[in-house]
Amino acid sequence: MKIERDPSIETRWLLIDDYEPSGIIVFDMTVSDRQVAVFQDSADKALSMEFDSLQESAQFDADELVNGLILLAQMIKEEAK
Repeated sequence: MKIERDPSIETRWLLIDDYEPSGIIVFDMTVSDRQVAVFQDSADKALSMEFDSLQESAQFDADELVNGLILLAQMIKEEAK
């Protein structure tokens, strides 16, 4: 897994898996209202176009998302023991 900043959009981060083609979870922040859209993408161009055509995302307040991801990470860590 790797995390990258989208080189074309400063407020977009990519969580990329290690499979081929890569699966990508996109975190796209709107700075003005501190909302983060979360959606799926793919390194496979045809699949990426399909995802893009859906125009579907989950919307979170930035602080709530951070707190939720911390809690989720703790829960996953506990389950993995």
